[in-house]
Amino acid sequence: MTIYFTSDTHFNHKRILEYCDRPFDTVSDMNEALIKEWNNTVTDEDIIYHLGDFTFKEHVSFLSRLNGQKHLILGNHDVRKHAFNADWLSVQDILQFTDPEGDVFVLCHYPMRVWNRSSKGSYHLYGHSHGDLDKSIKWGRSMDVGVDNAYRLFGEYRPFEISQIKSLLHDRDLLNHHF
Repeated sequence: MTIYFTSDTHFNHKRILEYCDRPFDTVSDMNEALIKEWNNTVTDEDIIYHLGDFTFKEHVSFLSRLNGQKHLILGNHDVRKHAFNADWLSVQDILQFTDPEGDVFVLCHYPMRVWNRSSKGSYHLYGHSHGDLDKSIKWGRSMDVGVDNAYRLFGEYRPFEISQIKSLLHDRDLLNHHF
């Protein structure tokens, strides 16, 4: 069992092709490519946290096609009634958890400048910015785990694996604050 993170798939969102310059001819082509990348990465035994903006409309038809034990952190495009009517294991606005190695993760759709234990090495994962913030701003151990940032970094619209995130962020300077 492995833990994965992703965000901002925007299934069925035609305008996202233009907004994010995604290289697909149609929204259907995008949907199928995102499903393929997800399922090539995540198995049914894996845990995956989707950090918002799963789809532009209802969740059920896409969610059932995706591997993994799926949890949703709500984004601005997620309609609560559609999310709660789907087969997510949990639906939340924000989540903090400690992984099996003792590392703390704070998950939210939106980027934060500070978060719980940010000066002590915790990780903050977010979406919403479609990789734009991560191009120039390195803010402690925080990272956009959206599919557009994955594509920018690796050329694939796939989820990030937890050890990969730790490796990418481990050497970043911790935030120096004393709140």
